[in-house]
Amino acid sequence: MIKYILKRVLLAALTLFLICFITFFAMNAIPGGPFNG
Repeated sequence: MIKYILKRVLLAALTLFLICFITFFAMNAIPGGPFNG
C-alpha cells in the first residue's frame, strides 16, 4: 500500500513539474512576453 501511495505522489510531483516547465517555456517562447506590456 505504501508503495502505491509513493508511486502516486511521485507521479503527481512529476506531472506538476512538467506543467510548470511547459508553462515557463511557453511564456518565454512568446515574443514580447507577459511582462513587457
